Amino acid sequence: RAYLVEVILLEHNADCGGREHAVNICSVAGNPGGVIRVTGEGSSLLFGNAGGTEQAVLSIDGGPDSAFEQDGGEVKCLSTSGKLSVYLGQARVNDGIFKLSGGTFDMGKDDTGEIRVGVCGSGTLEVSGGSILGCRGITLAQNSSEGGVTTNVFRQTGGIIEMGQGGLGVSQASDPNRNSSVELLDGVMVGKRIQGGGGVAPAAATYSKFYANGGTFRALDEGCYHKQYPFVDGFLAMELGPKGLTLDIRSRCNVTQRFTNRVGETGRLFITGSGTVY
Repeated sequence: RAYLVEVILLEHNADCGGREHAVNICSVAGNPGGVIRVTGEGSSLLFGNAGGTEQAVLSIDGGPDSAFEQDGGEVKCLSTSGKLSVYLGQARVNDGIFKLSGGTFDMGKDDTGEIRVGVCGSGTLEVSGGSILGCRGITLAQNSSEGGVTTNVFRQTGGIIEMGQGGLGVSQASDPNRNSSVELLDGVMVGKRIQGGGGVAPAAATYSKFYANGGTFRALDEGCYHKQYPFVDGFLAMELGPKGLTLDIRSRCNVTQRFTNRVGETGRLFITGSGTVY
């Protein structure tokens, strides 16, 4: 079956509940309250054409309440050799929020689509349930903020995120205006590595921080050892809570990150799996 390939600029609320909607580019731009919702088991937001090569985009780039929200159904890239990329907060003065609490968000077959949390602006990625599949990686603070102060947050409290070779990283960790934090409180992330971007702090406002209190990061089976890009490294602070962080290691991995307790908490680090940590 052929699906629509069209450009839709959504400047007001749009619900995809209990029905099918097919697009190639889906965007909230310039509207502080613009929201795209995929809700209910019978709903679907489909990108591209079956057998096609389209490069699909979901862009949330409005005001502080502009968001994509999914609590059921499916979002899927149909293109055989294309990809679905997600951009949150592309412009410096804009914001973008992505919330997944249920359903499936499938970015493509070959793990080529990326989620960029705060391209030049501020971005928030929250996953409390459901699954993100076919994602190459998640990047916070993709580009320079061009002079404005931005905040970028990735918080996982449930569900599963399957990432490919890109893993989880912070690009502009040394930019004094690009504040990025990761919170893994429950659920499972699968990927190649966790990179904080070096953790350089030229000003007090700058941070690339990670807090874990009950989640799991599972290494890809094909190996995560790399001298230049270790499996876990580069955060200014990686704090652990009483529920701790579980590293599920399936192969040879190097961890150079220094772990600390969060103030007032006794942190824990669990190593599971058949692999080896260096």
